[in-house]
Amino acid sequence: REGFVAAMREQSMARLPIEPLTALLAAAFDRAALAVEAGASSGDYRAVLMALIDGLSPAPPRSTRPAPSR
Repeated sequence: REGFVAAMREQSMARLPIEPLTALLAAAFDRAALAVEAGASSGDYRAVLMALIDGLSPAPPRSTRPAPSR
């Protein structure tokens, strides 16, 4: 929780309401643990969880300037 708050202050992640963010991420981790325990691929769940977390980071700014010609 504190890490998310700090990341939002530093603008290194999207600003979101902290309670729903932590509740939903905790639920995703819990569900992944249950699925893996039941025999699902841990790699698949890890990949999806990482994509969810990576999605919280703001997209890098896009350059509006054309690429230099050679």
